[in-house]
Amino acid sequence: MKLSRTRIDALAKLLHQPKELVFRIPRCLGWKYTKTDQTVAFVFDIDRPVDCAPINLLTLLGDNTIKISLGDKFRIALGLARCISQLHMVHWVSKSARSVRWP
Repeated sequence: MKLSRTRIDALAKLLHQPKELVFRIPRCLGWKYTKTDQTVAFVFDIDRPVDCAPINLLTLLGDNTIKISLGDKFRIALGLARCISQLHMVHWVSKSARSVRWP
């Protein structure tokens, strides 16, 4: 586990560094290990206060009460594609990387 902690610390420090806007990744504040799930969660800063609870993209797109214009959907898709492309180019994404809902 010591080697894993060293690697996780190094990744958190890397994610803390300023990045180009195309990455669309907020500054990493650190990480936390959850024993119950046996997973590592990285904690990120947000630029401004949020008035409402965050919502994941799958929930947003699947909610029939929220109307998103076609243009906004294309902008979201383009932003995600650019971000994922940049992350792959610098080898930041592994096959097991995935989004999770945080309590």
